[in-house]
Amino acid sequence: MEYTKDVIFNIRYGQAIKLKERKCVKKLINMYNNNKFIINTLGITIILVTIDVWLVSSFINLLVTL
Repeated sequence: MEYTKDVIFNIRYGQAIKLKERKCVKKLINMYNNNKFIINTLGITIILVTIDVWLVSSFINLLVTL
């Protein structure tokens, strides 16, 4: 009975998981498209802060060795 219902309605058991994954990906893409400026600004800020910390620490290491 259940198998017949699955065949009639063309239900695949892995299909629900794929649809859920697609919804998550679409949701993330929509969130990125709506907040491009904020996300890009935060990304650039994080990259620049990381570079700044690395440069300061290497300068302090240079001063210690002198």
